[in-house]
Amino acid sequence: MAKRVYVSDYGTIKTAADPRLWPIPSSGAQRFVHWLAATGFAQLSAAWELEGNTPLEAASGWRPPKDWTRAEYNAYLVKKYRHRFKSGTGANKIIAYGRRLIAFQSAHSTGLAIDIGSHGLEPRSATMATQKKTKLYKWLVANAEKYGWTLYRHESWHVELPVSKELWLLEGPERSVSN
Repeated sequence: MAKRVYVSDYGTIKTAADPRLWPIPSSGAQRFVHWLAATGFAQLSAAWELEGNTPLEAASGWRPPKDWTRAEYNAYLVKKYRHRFKSGTGANKIIAYGRRLIAFQSAHSTGLAIDIGSHGLEPRSATMATQKKTKLYKWLVANAEKYGWTLYRHESWHVELPVSKELWLLEGPERSVSN
């Protein structure tokens, strides 16, 4: 089983002002991730480009942590997804469904998770089956691990860079102009 990035192992990066956050190429608004993920994403993109492709872009990176209790999280899931179920469906079934789509503690708040937003991958569950047929997804399945990345099997667009907590805590080198 692939190694995952868990908030319980790392903690979270609380604010966008944290010096560990670096910008990465993005398909929309500028996105930031932990400097190790920024460096790793550049390496992953360079390997992808060596095969004649255009660079990778992110749709999402670091997100501030949600400071909610488990009860608040569950209530949010019921409110958000109740409309997808028949009237009278129990909360537990709705919560189980919602947990697949929204994490209680997202790996994104560590800065070590990226949602890819290029080459047919995008954070959109409705098109996941199609996304898994793209050239990029197939390439990631074959190559991401070589560059230290883990694919998240429930989201074809989501990759994580598990590193040691000691490295995660480091501010890292000064940002260069190219970062």
